Amino acid sequence: MPGNTDRRARRGAWTSALIFTAVQLATGALLLWGCALAWDFFWLRTLLLILTAGDLLAIPFVWVALRQRMKEIKGGEQDAAAEY
Repeated sequence: MPGNTDRRARRGAWTSALIFTAVQLATGALLLWGCALAWDFFWLRTLLLILTAGDLLAIPFVWVALRQRMKEIKGGEQDAAAEY
């Protein structure tokens, strides 16, 4: 039964990372679209570009966290195997 739980944990971690990435990319696209519409207003365009950069900057950190989570899950498998 531990293998089934580990598989669910892996699938959940991957799903979370992919959904987060998709939402961040969609939000970044919407912010860039808003920037294109606000071409006459320099302050608004600058604000939207800063928000877009901050939004997209979070994506690599999610993948680093996913890698660490996968190591934790694998470590749990090794700890469970060591008990037997």
